[in-house]
Amino acid sequence: MKRKSSVLDMAIRFLRLPGTERRKAWFVNLPDGYSHTHKAENVPGSFLVFRTSIFEKIGGFDEKYFLYMEDCDITMKVNQVSNAVFFPEAFVYHEWQRENRKSIKGIYHMLSSMFVYFNKWGWKLY
Repeated sequence: MKRKSSVLDMAIRFLRLPGTERRKAWFVNLPDGYSHTHKAENVPGSFLVFRTSIFEKIGGFDEKYFLYMEDCDITMKVNQVSNAVFFPEAFVYHEWQRENRKSIKGIYHMLSSMFVYFNKWGWKLY
């Protein structure tokens, strides 16, 4: 579970910039953001659960996105009409491989998605 995405946070995560550990920890809500149920700003898409009525109201996923930014977008849309919630008592195991970062095509799609997201929701620098 992350905070609302900014250009700085995406650059730190995408480029793996050294000396940014505190900011990375803040962005992913460490050390205490995983101990209690609370409203979520940005939920990763490895496992999402929606009420059908909310999913229909927001129009589902936006096909303009590739991977990570679609998660940011759908969380923003949910929070406009309801509340996205982090529930720490549920467990999902996900094999995290980041295969998309190993090809120029994957990197292009990720960067394109970032531009679409920030154009839609605003260019928050930090």
